[in-house]
Amino acid sequence: MEAFITLNRSNYSENITDILKIFQQIGWDIYNSQGKVEYLPIGDEDEYNWQCEDISEIELYNIISEKKLKRNR
Repeated sequence: MEAFITLNRSNYSENITDILKIFQQIGWDIYNSQGKVEYLPIGDEDEYNWQCEDISEIELYNIISEKKLKRNR
């Protein structure tokens, strides 16, 4: 099952990690039922090669930040 939503975050923050932290505050979890994080790795150019790893919240936020930096170059 998939779901897509569009969020207007311009009144709060342009930083996606800030938005993820808000979602966590209201009960969303970045970890799946096995305690791992599912994410698209740095360098995934529309291949959608999802990774599922045991990484920390900080590591996930660093990956997201680096992906955003690469996109803005």
